[in-house]
Amino acid sequence: ALRKKTDLYGKVLVVGGGNTAIDCARTSLRLGAAEVRLLYRRTRTEMPANEMEIVEAEHEGIQMDFLVAPVRVIASDGRLASLECIRMELGEPDASGRRSPRPVRGSEFKIDCDFVIAAIGQNTKVEELVDGRVSDFLPFGEVLNLTRWRTIQVNEKTFETSVDGVFSGGDVVTGAATAIEAIAAGRKAAHAIDTYIRTGKAQPEPVEFCSRKDAFRRVTIEDLRDGSRYARRPMPVLSAEERRKSFAEVEQGYTTEDVRRESHRCLECGCVALFDCDLRRHATDYGVDISSFIGEAKVYFPDRSHPLIELDPNKCILCGRCVRVCSEVVGVAAYGFINRGFNTVVRPALGGSLLDTDCVSCGLCIGTCPTGAIAGKIPLDKPGPWPSRSTPTVCHYCGVGCRLQYDAFGNSLVKVSRFDGDCPTLGNHCRKGRFGFNYVMAEDRLLRGQIRAGRELQDASVDEAIRYAAMRLKELTRRYSGSEIAVFVSPRLTNEEAYLAQKLARVALKTHNVTSLANLVNRETQCPEVVSSATYRDLADAQAVLVVNSSTADEHFVADLLAKRAIRKGAKLIYVGPEENHVSRFAEVFLKCAGGDQMEVLLALLGRYAKLASLSPSEWPALEPLMADRRAASDKAPSGVSPADLDEAAGILHKSILKVIVFNKDYRGTRSARDGRVIAEMSRAIGASVLALREKANMQGILDVGVAPDWLPGYVPVTEEAAVEELEKEWCVVLRDLERPLPDVAEALRRRQIKVAVVLGEDPFGAEGYPREILDGLGAADFILVADLLATATTKIANVVLPLSSPAETGGTFTNSERRVQSLARAIPPRTGMETWEVLCHLGAEMGYRFKMKYANVEEVTAEILRVAPIYRDVTVNGADGEGIWDPARLPMRPVDPEPGDLDERLTPQSTIFLDALEARFGRWFDQEISTAREALWGRMQAAGADSPERS
Repeated sequence: ALRKKTDLYGKVLVVGGGNTAIDCARTSLRLGAAEVRLLYRRTRTEMPANEMEIVEAEHEGIQMDFLVAPVRVIASDGRLASLECIRMELGEPDASGRRSPRPVRGSEFKIDCDFVIAAIGQNTKVEELVDGRVSDFLPFGEVLNLTRWRTIQVNEKTFETSVDGVFSGGDVVTGAATAIEAIAAGRKAAHAIDTYIRTGKAQPEPVEFCSRKDAFRRVTIEDLRDGSRYARRPMPVLSAEERRKSFAEVEQGYTTEDVRRESHRCLECGCVALFDCDLRRHATDYGVDISSFIGEAKVYFPDRSHPLIELDPNKCILCGRCVRVCSEVVGVAAYGFINRGFNTVVRPALGGSLLDTDCVSCGLCIGTCPTGAIAGKIPLDKPGPWPSRSTPTVCHYCGVGCRLQYDAFGNSLVKVSRFDGDCPTLGNHCRKGRFGFNYVMAEDRLLRGQIRAGRELQDASVDEAIRYAAMRLKELTRRYSGSEIAVFVSPRLTNEEAYLAQKLARVALKTHNVTSLANLVNRETQCPEVVSSATYRDLADAQAVLVVNSSTADEHFVADLLAKRAIRKGAKLIYVGPEENHVSRFAEVFLKCAGGDQMEVLLALLGRYAKLASLSPSEWPALEPLMADRRAASDKAPSGVSPADLDEAAGILHKSILKVIVFNKDYRGTRSARDGRVIAEMSRAIGASVLALREKANMQGILDVGVAPDWLPGYVPVTEEAAVEELEKEWCVVLRDLERPLPDVAEALRRRQIKVAVVLGEDPFGAEGYPREILDGLGAADFILVADLLATATTKIANVVLPLSSPAETGGTFTNSERRVQSLARAIPPRTGMETWEVLCHLGAEMGYRFKMKYANVEEVTAEILRVAPIYRDVTVNGADGEGIWDPARLPMRPVDPEPGDLDERLTPQSTIFLDALEARFGRWFDQEISTAREALWGRMQAAGADSPERS
């Protein structure tokens, strides 16, 4: 405010009598005043000693005058010239012993100054409002009542005055008081004024219900979370010798390190569910008086043995929601009711720890608990509670695409919580989605760019790194052809980021070689023309569910929950696989077979189904050669499969109308080549729909938007002249001159033909087991640009490193396994200063394509995708039911018939789950947390003995 009012220079005179005056004097110096003089009406001894020492130590430029008061302002040529002051002396003590200052006659003097700042407390002039000196202030005949202290009389709850429609607060009500009291009065009055305007009657601000532990019992150290146990740091003081000979302050104060250390001793600030507690909200709404319920209370020790979930039975209201969600939805039954009557409590099985149960750490119990009795551990120094703001988002781990909420406080991501709105996954999530967000605020995030100068990578600003990368790429595109340049895009990037990456490749780098490193391997199992025809709602409503080439409980947890929901409604599950697992436990029929024989079992099952339905295999021309070759239509069953089980499974399929086949396109167990085509044909044969699950969040989306050498956005072939011409008009570039894409980018890497590589969000050098010859070819490139969230093994070999934004720091869309396009919004500002889509646009601009890569916001990129990709033209982002899913009838690729020789080709695909740092990082972190917690629990149990299970 001082800076806005005037440019401070020359001499500043501050007139005041308290800390406010001292603050004004300090501010004046900081703003550049040449000389500051402070007038203090009282004596030096009456000034707070700590303030005096601070002023003298930090701001020696402040000249202080004590027992001085201003008399009048002297002006010259219409401008302040000086201030006339008078000296004071202390009078005789009054009844309280206080000596008030009084002026000394003839002691007037002048102080030259350029500016005067009045920092003196003032009294309100309420009388002027009452006696009519302020015209038209009150309606005719109205009287504003005052108290005997000459302050305005108000209703203490609503701040209404004696005049209808007039409210009052602050110093005119309380007299001279603190600013915070006036602010609180303003907040309370605002509520009353709002209700007055809306209803005609002012209502007081509701008193929020709050249940405290100390209302029922004494709080002990056992109630506190584990934290620092070291003693309080004693305040440093002067020695007795030093005190005896001076009037210096005895207490020396804490150092910065002392303050930091003491702050970590701070205890918890209350229940972490304070702002989310349903019980508290309802109790507030209904005006519950807790005094009516105070009486005998059971005391339980909170269980914090689990590294991610803490249990406090003292907050439990025995609603049983956690028991039901764990047993009925998840199928684990980790919780149960223990004891009877008043002693009933919800605890893990047998009253032990969650670590002793089959808990899968999904965190669904946290979202369903209405009181915070089950709470997630927040990875912050202090657990809160935090009044966070919620932003809807989409999980960025597997391809199911669960809706979640990011809860942020300020610029920090505090936690991830359940999405309570309507969504296809019914608000479910797995442990990765719930707890796998710690990397966002991690200290080892890549926040700056890096440039390799000589042999070492050196830090640089993001702008510098982008400019250098653009300069090198621009230079290298003149030296190398498009067939020697490749761009690799992570399936965890949003549609917008992937779209801009392929646009950058085709427009600026002049190459069609844009793909994902995850798609360079396992080409025999990809079958891009096979996409989902079922939705998650179809799966939840199905009468028969056939699961093959998938362990949904481990790979796609929420899809497994949807299948269990169908089972609870009467559906029958058929599981085809080589081993017993969590899915087979819930199967009506488990067709156990050798690894790689899954398609043999399906063909045998189809043969039994044909007999029951009185159908001939000739009606299925794509499958008849396969069935005839293996005599699948005969009574012979594949090795290890019971004919009776085949008949039972075929009977279930024959009797069911709504049938869904679930399989994982990225299944890494032993399987047949191109088996997705067999599954797709079988679904058409039996009248079922297919749910093709994907390993990573946007594996479907990156293909949809053109991250593939052979296709433009929307699976349009790069050789289709009409489509290329239409895209040229949209992008305002020439694309027909680009070289044909490489038939196999992986083979080009093996032959070391790729000279320039751009890797966005993938870490092939950190992925255990990734083909060595591909890595060698990538490492042999002349120039490698790597962009990622974290420092990885791949960033270490890069020439330039750029930081990416996390999904919590950006907006855009993901396309999940059912082909649904869902949006995510930015929850916190990007710690790097730029969102990933902005980094790509900036890179293109620096290469000379500013106007072709120019977007005002991410929504403009989304709109362009909807125009450019034919399959997306009828899609409504976040649309209800089928509106948000692109129509497979628009897919340019037609179904491909399976070949008999495909089933003879057995293979174990290369694992790609750890091809990016996030999945590997979460896996290591989770395993370490659980392992450490188990060891600590075992140690406590041994120390406490078997007699104290609750304490242990």
